[in-house]
Amino acid sequence: MDYLKIAGSLAMWLCVVPAILVVVVQAAMFACKAYKCGLEIGMTKAQLKSAIRASAVSSIGPSLAILSGMLALLGIAGGPISWMRLSYIGNVVFESMAFNFGVTASGATAEAMTSQAFINGVYVMITGSLGWIIFSILFTDKMDKVQHKLSGGNPAKMNAIAGGAMVGGMASLASSHVFSLNMNSVACLIGAAIMVIIYLINSKVKAGWLREWALTFALIGAIVIVSLIH
Repeated sequence: MDYLKIAGSLAMWLCVVPAILVVVVQAAMFACKAYKCGLEIGMTKAQLKSAIRASAVSSIGPSLAILSGMLALLGIAGGPISWMRLSYIGNVVFESMAFNFGVTASGATAEAMTSQAFINGVYVMITGSLGWIIFSILFTDKMDKVQHKLSGGNPAKMNAIAGGAMVGGMASLASSHVFSLNMNSVACLIGAAIMVIIYLINSKVKAGWLREWALTFALIGAIVIVSLIH
């Protein structure tokens, strides 16, 4: 039986829809709770709307990157699994790599896929991500205590730790591409250059909308420029 008939079957769609609904409902609950808590701590509705708008705009660039990766994953894993996995994890590189590991372990290839290889690939995708999910469940609530202990309750130190963690995480994701010395490196450098240019412009014009759109402009700009020169 052609594995794509299984991968794109009605049964698979019915299996993944409840999982997607959990994500959507959870996101809606968190958003409502965050808005309510924002009002309780004294934030104005204008501030909250500004934060919501900035978050929505900043998510456009990463979402487009995930969408482009999903199109590649669709060809080997089918629509239902690709939709479900990227809705939960959102890491195209991990999902593609994990799926290919499972397929290779079964003795098949992406060009000569079998039903068993497809099943193996899906199992590896799912079980391979359990580690950080379990870690998050067990230790996320303790991270605030760790951060407070490291900073000694100093708000400035807490901001520095949070900012350092963000920079470190982004650097970890980008480093492998920067040092690969190929078009990925060029894309990373172009994206960084665009961000620097936007920062310099915004430091003079003080445009709030430009700060909100900076990440999206950098990502899309890097993608377009690399596509033109490659």
